[in-house]
Amino acid sequence: MNRNQNSKITKLFVKLFEQSISSEELKVLNDWAGSNAFRQHLLHKMRKPTAFEEWHKEVIAVRTEESWKVVEKAIKANRGRQIRMEVMRYAAIAIMTLMVGAAIYYFSAKEPVAVQPQMAKNVIEPGSSKARLFLDDGQVINLEEKQAADYLEKDSSKISVASGEVTYLASRDTREELIYNTIQIPRGGTYTLVLADGTRVYMNSETELKYPVRFSTGQRKVTLKGEAYFEVTKDPEAPFIVEANNSQVEVLGTAFNVKAYADESVITTTLVEGSVKFSNTQETLILEPSDQTVFNTLSNKVTTNKVNTDLYTAWKDGYFWFKNESLEDVLTRMSRWYDFDVFYKNQAVKELRFSGKVEVFEDVDILIRMIEKTTDIQFEISGRAVIVQ
Repeated sequence: MNRNQNSKITKLFVKLFEQSISSEELKVLNDWAGSNAFRQHLLHKMRKPTAFEEWHKEVIAVRTEESWKVVEKAIKANRGRQIRMEVMRYAAIAIMTLMVGAAIYYFSAKEPVAVQPQMAKNVIEPGSSKARLFLDDGQVINLEEKQAADYLEKDSSKISVASGEVTYLASRDTREELIYNTIQIPRGGTYTLVLADGTRVYMNSETELKYPVRFSTGQRKVTLKGEAYFEVTKDPEAPFIVEANNSQVEVLGTAFNVKAYADESVITTTLVEGSVKFSNTQETLILEPSDQTVFNTLSNKVTTNKVNTDLYTAWKDGYFWFKNESLEDVLTRMSRWYDFDVFYKNQAVKELRFSGKVEVFEDVDILIRMIEKTTDIQFEISGRAVIVQ
């Protein structure tokens, strides 16, 4: 697409934003979007009433935040409510125009005229609902997004698999011996588990959870490696316990997130609602809603802070949400979902900071290009390797 065409499309987006676009002009935008994933995404976003706010939040760019500071300064310099509102309106339109125009230019500039077969190896697809379920008798079941089936454990507990979710229905077996299953989520996958007590567990990529197919009286205990969000069914007589690398979180009924990856030296527990008790070998803490504990397994130290819990649970709703995070942390989180390896030619870039909320796009290349266009960083994709230069 040439510069004149870019300019024309950008002007149509401004009209769409101001809700002054005609039906003929809207058809031009729809034809322009065609079957292109990024163009469809951009058009879908800009048709919402909250388009500007959402697009602003989704751009990973410190420079965008700096632009807003300039706008705010201009507003404060003008007196009178009406003047301030006019400045805000035109500033919003101006920033939206710059953002949309830049996006169209950046992404269309690299759109291939024809599909090159040799480039297929560099496409890194996003993750999906998938897992492996290990039963007590040694049977291994590969769980896929569209799979639907029922299984029976040796205590007659029913395991139902459907639509990216596995659900347990406990038998009436009264034996004391517990039967354990393990579910593993690979890189590039997520999955949802409903335990026998009704507790719902959302599991992120590269996660493992061990649990009994039915709980005994007195307590409900599971063991976690990786990251999971728990919505615990209330039972005052049976606390729910999550064990993770020499620490445990105990609750009666609540919603919380635990991140405990084997390759990371910290275990992070974020409480959304209710109350939990966090403990390790040295201390015990009671968490309230919006509290977050960070347990450093190397130093054995625990810190607690108030946080915006949405930042730490957005993954289960299909978003990456970063707030002043290092490039290394951003790419680590992305690599688990898209299943790629990261290599740095310049170690210093690891500490560059990013903020933003973005949907999990169909193509990781869109996220990579956003980072490229807001920094001096260049990326190279080779197979399932992302090289940072």
